[in-house]
Amino acid sequence: MLKVNWTASEEKVIIENFDKTNEELGKLLKGRSKKAITRKLEKLKEEGKIGDRSKQTIKRAYKQRRRRTKAEILADEKVQKSSVYDPDFQPIDEEDSAVSDDDAFQPADED
Repeated sequence: MLKVNWTASEEKVIIENFDKTNEELGKLLKGRSKKAITRKLEKLKEEGKIGDRSKQTIKRAYKQRRRRTKAEILADEKVQKSSVYDPDFQPIDEEDSAVSDDDAFQPADED
């Protein structure tokens, strides 16, 4: 495996965003593996350039790593299906509406 040195800008990104999870840092640092990011975080911590991560970050990391339940997967699929573009969808245009103001409900005349 080829070792690629860390650039100063990559190190700066990690230092500025060290309180993000490894998954979130991976999105910021394209081309770097989670293992490489973890090791760089350890090195920066040893050097005193960063501190400990917050409890919130640790909880987020556990949540990102855990196995999703079947209910969560089905809920995500349902959201994705509902947000799909429907080419047959026709919004109601108020001007073309079948009901005009003249046709609006009128109370019955009392005799």
